[in-house]
Amino acid sequence: MPKVYLTETQKENDLIKQNLILLQGGLSCTQMGKIMGISKSTYLNRLKTPKRLTIEEASRICKHFHISISTFLTEKLTYK
Repeated sequence: MPKVYLTETQKENDLIKQNLILLQGGLSCTQMGKIMGISKSTYLNRLKTPKRLTIEEASRICKHFHISISTFLTEKLTYK
């Protein structure tokens, strides 16, 4: 089988998605939406297409979980 290489955009989207899932933990999609100031369906859309995440939404989630926006967008988060 041929090797599949992800583009930079795909890698960035995957990273943000993984970080959102990690931060969500045991919270429901509705709760995550409230934290970010959006509805459950919008949160599910953000999981599907992370590139549509707004700066304001990212800021809210980062403030809630006490992490920097740059860390959230560029590094893979881990449990402490």
